[in-house]
Amino acid sequence: MVLRNSDGMIIGDAGFKGAPNSKKEVEVGYGFLESCWHMGYATESVESLVKWALDLLVVEKVVAETRLENSGSIRVLQKVGMEQVEKKGDMVYWELTKQKHQFQSKK
Repeated sequence: MVLRNSDGMIIGDAGFKGAPNSKKEVEVGYGFLESCWHMGYATESVESLVKWALDLLVVEKVVAETRLENSGSIRVLQKVGMEQVEKKGDMVYWELTKQKHQFQSKK
């Protein structure tokens, strides 16, 4: 659950779709109330989750998927440094590796 600091209201959820797999990958997912879109909440939440996961020894890559028409979600994933790796049908697939994340953090 994601709580807004100012009033403690639940504005969405963000987390991982299970434990890391055998390739040390974990998939991030999130959803927010429409009234809270375009306010930075998703970016802040996903960025925190990605950083936390990539700091773990058991995770080498964070992945995500979103629909091609979901420009808001695409923007969130771009802002946190994820790279588009595949388009298939109406889906776009993303990833951020530990190595790439560490490089971005040093800039």
